Amino acid sequence: MAIKNIVFGVDDKPPFPIMVLAGFQHVLTLFGATTLVPLIFGPAMGMTTVEIGFFISCVYLAMGIATLIQTHP
Repeated sequence: MAIKNIVFGVDDKPPFPIMVLAGFQHVLTLFGATTLVPLIFGPAMGMTTVEIGFFISCVYLAMGIATLIQTHP
């Protein structure tokens, strides 16, 4: 089995194009995960289309607040 080397460490700063691609990948993953959960559980809980939209808005608000809390020094 081949040994894999770590390309970037925890404190390393990758080149800008790699940071942009990694950030874009993170946003797509985050968007899919946070939108898909209300779209699956909303109808299962008997919500209307308007209530599902409000549910998605609440999830985005909670994710934004959680991000601010995590990034606060």
